[in-house]
Amino acid sequence: MEEIDYFKGVTNQQFIDYYKLDLYSRMEITLYTYPNEMTEDGLFPWEHFNRCEGILYEYLYNAYPEAQFQRWEQQKSEEQAISNSDDQQSHSDQIEIEPTAEQKAESYKMEQENRNTIVRAKMQELNAELTKIQDDYLENVKLTFIDL
Repeated sequence: MEEIDYFKGVTNQQFIDYYKLDLYSRMEITLYTYPNEMTEDGLFPWEHFNRCEGILYEYLYNAYPEAQFQRWEQQKSEEQAISNSDDQQSHSDQIEIEPTAEQKAESYKMEQENRNTIVRAKMQELNAELTKIQDDYLENVKLTFIDL
């Protein structure tokens, strides 16, 4: 069985390159330490990492429906080709039943849950590589610490 393309042909490397583009857009970061905070020896720019991961998540989230639309168009064209070659069955025999508003809402909810699951799974798949990239980034970025 053919694997389903959930992200419009975008490869993992292209997602990682997109992440790196945003991550490396800031090469100098200032980290503030407030007097009431417990400080650790190894402070990291978590806010920047989280923002970049959020942007990557949105990119994945938005790539999913585009790929879904392409799959739907391909499926429709295949169905149309089959129906054109099968002239023996009349179109009057095919009756489409319109789903109710409740059925549409349930279908939408299930589709959104499926979309979220697929996007989270892709983020998990990319996580090991993102961690390596973050480690490399920490070696190159200039961190300035300011105690308030």
